[in-house]
Amino acid sequence: MWGIFNNSKCLNCLFGIPEINYIHTGNGTITSYNTSGYQNNMNVRFDASSSNIINNGFESGNLTGWTTSTPLNFVVINTDKYDGNYCVQISNKSASWIALTSNKIPVPIEKKKLVLSAFFKGIANKKMDFLVRFWSWSGVEITPNLDVGISATPKWTLGQVTGNIPTGTAYITVVLSLQPTVAGYINVDEVYMGLY
Repeated sequence: MWGIFNNSKCLNCLFGIPEINYIHTGNGTITSYNTSGYQNNMNVRFDASSSNIINNGFESGNLTGWTTSTPLNFVVINTDKYDGNYCVQISNKSASWIALTSNKIPVPIEKKKLVLSAFFKGIANKKMDFLVRFWSWSGVEITPNLDVGISATPKWTLGQVTGNIPTGTAYITVVLSLQPTVAGYINVDEVYMGLY
């Protein structure tokens, strides 16, 4: 169901989960929430019932639709999930960032903006990046990327990012990336990408 969210009750309040705590590390627009529980900086069409991302809720019970070079760092679990039967648990004990990348999402030429959202929880202050990469028809990456960092909380939290789609973009990929060498994990569920 499409809905317009502009200074209306925030999605995380509707779902009964705490306010979002963000760290902005890139060129995206953070959806922020004020102390009254109303959201700011967002006037987008958001499809809460479907996603352009294959296996966005990890309901296949595996990583179908996602790719990674470090599969042992990404485990689909059936406990401590936000919705449905599964979520992905991301942990990193290596000396470098690790990444889980979505399928290629086609971008119709008339689409100019995007919204990326996901539910997440984990060890407090564990850092994760939402990264959106833009690609031309010839497979050349268009920069800059949309890169926004978040800090985990011990309760399920809805994180959302909005941004512009660069001219010439044919498709996009979503990357979930986790910082190196910090003990702990982040669980991620219901990853949605809306184009408008």
